[in-house]
Amino acid sequence: MSISDLNEPLKDVIRSIVWCSGEPLVVSSEVVELLFNHLRFCCTSIVNRLPNNQPSLNDLLNVVRYDTQKLARIFDYFQILSGSQDPKYNGDDCVEVKSDLVSHVNTEPDVSRVSALCTQLGIPLPVSIISTASRLRTPFLQGRRLRLARIDQKFARLSVEDYITFTRVRQSATLLVFIRNNQRLAFWRWVFLQSKHSTEFALNDCSNLTSRNPLARPEVREFIRVLAHLLTGEILDVVDLTLFYRRKLGIDLQTPITPVEVNQTLRLMSKHFPHKNF
Repeated sequence: MSISDLNEPLKDVIRSIVWCSGEPLVVSSEVVELLFNHLRFCCTSIVNRLPNNQPSLNDLLNVVRYDTQKLARIFDYFQILSGSQDPKYNGDDCVEVKSDLVSHVNTEPDVSRVSALCTQLGIPLPVSIISTASRLRTPFLQGRRLRLARIDQKFARLSVEDYITFTRVRQSATLLVFIRNNQRLAFWRWVFLQSKHSTEFALNDCSNLTSRNPLARPEVREFIRVLAHLLTGEILDVVDLTLFYRRKLGIDLQTPITPVEVNQTLRLMSKHFPHKNF
């Protein structure tokens, strides 16, 4: 699969993420395009700060060391791996840092490993800096709660068949779908084509890279999985902040999200939440 061929599947996942946030109708193509461009921007912001095109979890932690939300999402990902969190919500719960994170650090090997890496790199655990970040986190937290309430209200209107369909789509509404199938290498190359390392991935045919597959190293595979989880969270953040501003303006939460709203949210995000732009 060529890199350009991956654009439409990526947009389909973005469409699913927004639709599974309680949208009453089909998500507009304009909204999807805005969020796709935001995804590219977020990807570039992260990847351009990596030391090379063979990164590890250590490198990713260093890049997001000052972003409490992203650090929380990384811990969330490893809590899902350990089975201490339900995986079907695809990061919905990560904005609320668990109060029992310390207990998971002490009992779950994956979480303990990330905690040890943070200590080694001088990065405070999310649970230890949550109080200093509350002002920045509150709009996202309130927006997330509005999104979950919006989903509940959508559930109440669905037939049994539609509920089953919605649940199935929601479970796959994550960029991790590209890691779980044969699109993993194409997704990896798409990620780096957004970056300063793009010249190292000039070929269009992924099959030509079999002998020098950058994902052959387990630490790189781990990096791309966690990155996919973080980028999914970036889309959810825009949805959550949009719903937060809707509530402040008294706009009905059950109406479709519009391109004007998303544009405004992205502008306000860059102004009031500069940590989102590194």
